[in-house]
Amino acid sequence: MASAEDVFWDCAAQLLDITGIEESTMFGFGCVRVDNQFVGMPANDELWVKLPEDRVNQLIADGVGEVCSPNGRRFREWVGIPEIDEALWLGLLRESIEFVRPQATAITPSIEI
Repeated sequence: MASAEDVFWDCAAQLLDITGIEESTMFGFGCVRVDNQFVGMPANDELWVKLPEDRVNQLIADGVGEVCSPNGRRFREWVGIPEIDEALWLGLLRESIEFVRPQATAITPSIEI
C-alpha cells in the first residue's frame, strides 16, 4: 500500500499545471500552495487540507475527517483525512484550491492609477 506522502505527491503532480500552484513547506512538511495560500499537505500519515469551516465540520461529522490540532490548537479551516484514497484526496485538494484562491485575490494589494 502506498504511503500518505506518496499519494499526496501523486495528487500534487496532477495539480501542478494549474496556474499559481507550487510546492512549498508548512510546519516542516512539504505542501502545495496556490497564489501563496496553503492548500494541503501530508502530515501524520494523512492528508491535511484547508477547506471552509462548514465543509470541515461536515467531513468530521460524516466520519471522513478528523480535527487538525497541532500543538493542541484546533485549526477550524483544516481537516485531516486518514483514509489514503487518491481520488478522494485529489477531489478535496481541488476543493481547497477553489476555496483559498479567492482569499489570495482578496489580500493581494491592488494599485490604483
